[in-house]
Amino acid sequence: MSDNIFLIIAVISLFIIIIIIVRKFPVLAVLNVENIPGEKEASAKKAIIKKRVDRDISKLSGLFANLWLKIKDRFLSFVDFSEKKLKKVKSNYKKKKISWSEKEKLIKDLFSKAQNDLAE
Repeated sequence: MSDNIFLIIAVISLFIIIIIIVRKFPVLAVLNVENIPGEKEASAKKAIIKKRVDRDISKLSGLFANLWLKIKDRFLSFVDFSEKKLKKVKSNYKKKKISWSEKEKLIKDLFSKAQNDLAE
């Protein structure tokens, strides 16, 4: 018996809650959340934080871009310097052409030095 009374009270309470919600539903549908002062403050805070983050990211990207340009310039200057040095060495090597007789004499001198060193 008491279970039936509790069930009836629960159903009536649920029915009253539904009636209140149905009556207030048009007011809830028209309610503009953006006009609530707390929501205005939250949206303003979000906008300020977003601006700060964007500003900080733009500063960091500028620093990284400058760093990248400096590294690239140094690397290119190193490559250019190395290329010039190699061309100079190549031109010096091409200039030192030795005749066949001089090569034979140089080889014989090297062999004689090697034999003397082995004998010692």
